Amino acid sequence: MSIIRLVALNIFFALFLVLMSLSLANAEGIHIGPIAFHPGVSLDWHYDDNYLYSETNKKGAYYLNVDPSFGISYDRGGDKFNLDIRSPVRYFSEAKAPDEKTKYQETFYTANASISLPWKSYLKVYDSFTSTELSPFLTEEKPPRPDSLENHARFTFGTALGELLKLEGDYRNDLYKRKDRDEIHYSVDNRKVDNIRGTVIFSFLASDSILADYSYRTDKFTNNPARDLKSWQYDFGLLHRFRKFLNWSGRIGFSKTTGEGGIEKNIFVINETVPGQLPERPKTESDTFVWGQTLDLKITDKTSMNFSVSKSVTDSFSANKKTSTNKSLSMFFDFKSSLTDRTDVSVSGRRTVNTTSKGGGDTIFNDLDLNISQKFFERIFLSLNGSYGLNEFKGRSFGFASKSRNKDERWNGGGNLSFKIFKHATTGISFEHEKRRSDFGNYSKNITSLNMQISF
Repeated sequence: MSIIRLVALNIFFALFLVLMSLSLANAEGIHIGPIAFHPGVSLDWHYDDNYLYSETNKKGAYYLNVDPSFGISYDRGGDKFNLDIRSPVRYFSEAKAPDEKTKYQETFYTANASISLPWKSYLKVYDSFTSTELSPFLTEEKPPRPDSLENHARFTFGTALGELLKLEGDYRNDLYKRKDRDEIHYSVDNRKVDNIRGTVIFSFLASDSILADYSYRTDKFTNNPARDLKSWQYDFGLLHRFRKFLNWSGRIGFSKTTGEGGIEKNIFVINETVPGQLPERPKTESDTFVWGQTLDLKITDKTSMNFSVSKSVTDSFSANKKTSTNKSLSMFFDFKSSLTDRTDVSVSGRRTVNTTSKGGGDTIFNDLDLNISQKFFERIFLSLNGSYGLNEFKGRSFGFASKSRNKDERWNGGGNLSFKIFKHATTGISFEHEKRRSDFGNYSKNITSLNMQISF
């Protein structure tokens, strides 16, 4: 099926859904008692004029996403449940080589529930699942990525003993799987992460609270146990409220991570060799000390600022010998304001400096983001965004960019204009420009998108 016929078919399908939704314009979902069902579908078409991120050999490509969704919600007596299921199909085709195209299917859902229990207790459950399956190119070429699966589950229980003491326990499980393709062993990255956390908050004064937090984490690699990790972390914090508009919080933390070591497998090993000939990963250990503080300032009901600074120092050991010391200093700020009832502005910035001993050099990350949203009348919405990033690498050699100081500079800018056709249908157009000037390579690209979304 050609891309033009596919676009025409989906436009016809979208028009059918528009006509169907006109008869349900007064409904918010489909209700059966306390349960509501929310079907929907979105269509997105993108054109990228430089999808290979090349400075000289630019190639354009088309993307078409068909994204049906279905949601279920329940809300009664403080107990809530939400389930969202989506299964998009995505198509890709080069602009000047229509025979070189591929498609892949994603299936994912998110589910969360909040249950109120007696004695000021609560239980929260969250689960997220994603599965991506790629089909071969319609030519004999195959896509470079493997099929993958991820699942993230979290269970949180909390309770309060009067107004002075709050307790919370948390368990999280993350599962990652990738399928081997051809003779490349992607499955060596298959892993399971378990994290148990407990938190105690003691409010000893009306404006002061202290916090103690403990967590234990294990990373287990199914087909590569040499990379297994265990870590413990302790955090202690203090919160002080100066006024209703000003809060300060500080914390310190200690953590230890250990690596099992052993014979490590290689993702790019094509022909199996004798295990003893593979490199052995030594047992490792690292200790980290972290401190940080945050200041929240509420200027007006519609304007707020946040400042945060933190520093961490990590000492790494191998065979009881200190191998390196990594230091990281981070500073953040966020500003949000509603200039009018229809205009919102947010500005955020970040600067992180990483220093590695043993000749590792320094890495500096600088980022600045600006977002503006504007509502026109009741049906037209405009959002503008811009960002600037400057990464600096001092004293490091990358082979192809072996200067003592390398820079990576990026600019992004774009906007989205959306129209609410009626209660359940929205359409829009967006544009994004990206430019990079770097010692690692330069490029510029533009992405134009059209979209339509129908939901109940």
